[in-house]
Amino acid sequence: MSVELIDELEAGELAIEFEGEEPEVLLEWALERFSPRIALSTAFQVDGCVLLDMCARIDPEIRVLSVDTGRLPQETFDLIEALRERYPQMQLELLAPDAPPDKIPPLLQGKGQIGGRPTAYVCHDYTCSQPVTDAAKLRDLLEQA
Repeated sequence: MSVELIDELEAGELAIEFEGEEPEVLLEWALERFSPRIALSTAFQVDGCVLLDMCARIDPEIRVLSVDTGRLPQETFDLIEALRERYPQMQLELLAPDAPPDKIPPLLQGKGQIGGRPTAYVCHDYTCSQPVTDAAKLRDLLEQA
């Protein structure tokens, strides 16, 4: 699989080009440039739902990913169903830590709870830490990132 990367020079040029633009302009560019290898990741908070709406207006078949941690409240599932009704062409995938391997992106494969405890991975410069289940260790890693 080929992955298109943006180097620092192009990223700087794009930052200048899109400075002051509406978010839809950047989303349209990204969807056009990276389709079909692009997806929106959301936890269904307000900002994620706004981005989902913007993307769906540009590309009704937008791929949307979210992680079902096994601890989501029923309200989140109700919202997901309402979004599926509102955007019937949207390709919404809920990924679970124990999902079949072909449904888990490579970056998340093998990562889930450890000893039944919530687990975090802090990533910086395309490298992720070892799994962290301790809040103090997580805070230290986040401060370093």
